[in-house]
Amino acid sequence: MRTNRCKRGLYDCLLNIVRNRSSIMKINSVTAARSFITAIAMMLLLPGMTLASGSGNGTWSAGDYHKGKQVFLKKLYCDTCPLAGETLTREFVQQLMPDIAHDGQLGRNLSFRERQSVRHFLRTKFNLTI
Repeated sequence: MRTNRCKRGLYDCLLNIVRNRSSIMKINSVTAARSFITAIAMMLLLPGMTLASGSGNGTWSAGDYHKGKQVFLKKLYCDTCPLAGETLTREFVQQLMPDIAHDGQLGRNLSFRERQSVRHFLRTKFNLTI
């Protein structure tokens, strides 16, 4: 831990730092270049890594949740829909997820984006990890 060498107060310490700034501000140009390149690489790579992770959790918004809820209620859980009258439990929804994800009986009438939104809605609502 660094100790305070100024005995007269904060103002004098700051004044000493300003007077000696040339020795404090010396920076190794190679280190600065490496830090800059690392920062640029991280800014470019991190967004791509979150999209490539496969989880999709970093790309969902509240609008996607509501879109999935609307599609689910209008196309899968309405009075004349395939899931009409079913009691939705966590276990039941877990069994439905593969059928919604692919072109099964439930996912057949949904576009790819609708299937993804419905899956996001159900995963969020029932706290699923699939």
